[in-house]
Amino acid sequence: MTGCLNENGVLYIDVPAGRYWLFMMCTRRLFDGTHATESYSEPRNYISLSDKAAAEAFINCTHENYKKILSDEFGRGILAMFTDEPSLISWNIRNGVFPILPWLDSYPADFEKRYGYPMEYACAAVVIGRGRDVVRRRCDFWDFIADTVAEGYFGTIRSWCRENGLKSSGHMLEEERLQAHIINYGSFFRAARQFDWPGIDQLQTETGALMYEGSIPIARFLASFADLNGEREVFTEFSDHSVIERGEVAPISCYYGSVNWHLAMGVNNFTSYYSWAGIDDEACREFNRYTARSGWLLRQGKRDSRAAVFYPEAAMWSAYTPSTNPRAVDRSSEIAALDYAFPRAMWSLLKAQIDEDCVDRRILAEAEVKDGRLCWGDRAWAVILLPHARVMETDAMKKLLEAEEGGVTVLFLDTPPVLCRETGEPSPETEEIARRVESGRMSLCSAEELPSALPGLLPGDARSIRVTADEGADPAMLLSHVRITEEGLRIVYLANMAEADFTGTLEVPGRWSEVLSSDAFTGDISPAARESASGEEAVLRIAVRPGEGRFWILCP
Repeated sequence: MTGCLNENGVLYIDVPAGRYWLFMMCTRRLFDGTHATESYSEPRNYISLSDKAAAEAFINCTHENYKKILSDEFGRGILAMFTDEPSLISWNIRNGVFPILPWLDSYPADFEKRYGYPMEYACAAVVIGRGRDVVRRRCDFWDFIADTVAEGYFGTIRSWCRENGLKSSGHMLEEERLQAHIINYGSFFRAARQFDWPGIDQLQTETGALMYEGSIPIARFLASFADLNGEREVFTEFSDHSVIERGEVAPISCYYGSVNWHLAMGVNNFTSYYSWAGIDDEACREFNRYTARSGWLLRQGKRDSRAAVFYPEAAMWSAYTPSTNPRAVDRSSEIAALDYAFPRAMWSLLKAQIDEDCVDRRILAEAEVKDGRLCWGDRAWAVILLPHARVMETDAMKKLLEAEEGGVTVLFLDTPPVLCRETGEPSPETEEIARRVESGRMSLCSAEELPSALPGLLPGDARSIRVTADEGADPAMLLSHVRITEEGLRIVYLANMAEADFTGTLEVPGRWSEVLSSDAFTGDISPAARESASGEEAVLRIAVRPGEGRFWILCP
């Protein structure tokens, strides 16, 4: 088949006999009907996040002008530069005729140089899911977009910040929904890893909304980036926005509950957008004192995360098809399974009081197996959960096989990998994983069954603490956060998100010379009575009131 323009500039094609699909692509400036015009703000032009030159121009007219006036405060009174909800603006769109893909004039040449074939083939695979090598080409497309976005915008800003003694910070758009990560960034994970101090915005303040299992627990998701990069600083814009939208007033208990939720997840830097309606100055001061005391303790040492949750990029890329509805939602069963399994994995660990980090294929491939742990930086995981990771990269699968041989528990949710990302076909690695699942060396359970199956699937050393609830107390509404200092102190934080008292026992393995209890409401620290005299662990009787966060400090 050949095509060309005639003398009038009209495209004509010689079509042989037969049946064909006509697939047509065109480039348009994204503005009307996109997030650039449909957001809460006034309509504004928007740069491509892949365009490094555009990011540099943006920095020149913003960051550089701050520098002219405020450079004496860089690294002192001003610690970071913040970017708010950057995206590829193909989300929050009006109902349209055509699905939207990100585009930049440099894409085709750069893509073909990297992958060895025309980018148009990958575009067709993404939009219509047809043609040869559809899995590989879909993954190639979003892999390419992910790197150009991470490097073009986020990496350019971080480089400038580091050159000027600042940290790069900000928060993303629609962190809560897994498939939105694709259309907004290619890979949310790669973009967020460029933040020194990652952040979130939390518009909910009521316990039920904060503990909703149907969306990603974004505070823990983003805080794991800070744990991985060693910076430990995590930012939030938090507010009573959702209550105000209903024309109601949030009680002070919601303020405390939100702080506890953030702290348990790992967020420690608070910017309040609360209305403070009905709350007097003294109550405001006491709330700030409570937050400061709690936050100081949870800045000590590092989080003792012994479980990792895999971010299933390749499975997402291979399954996602852009649509024309306002949020570009793909309602296919495969994407629905991913949207369900990933937050389910995270919430199941959180509600079982197990500290966790999120890892992607690159971290997994770089990790080393040592002493029954999967180790990366100062992190050491005894177990890795892989939610609906139906498609995976070869190097990541090889590391899973090595990890299982080295004593790490590998747990697949819904399905083990069945296709290799590089070829779109089964591979020796997928076949070996299937054999190990069949033999029981690697575990498999449904995302639906995970909470009830989890205790029997995890090794004992996947937990740094063990909480046992009294009859009538709800352990699934108890969030934990465990930290270890260089001196060997263990700091255990428990936040009760239920509306009733939580009572039970707290077991902390190890030999402890002293156990202290800290009250963040008063600042008092006092000896905690042990229920057990065993030298191998501390067993403590605990009581945590609704909306309260309590601390125990264990001295080796």
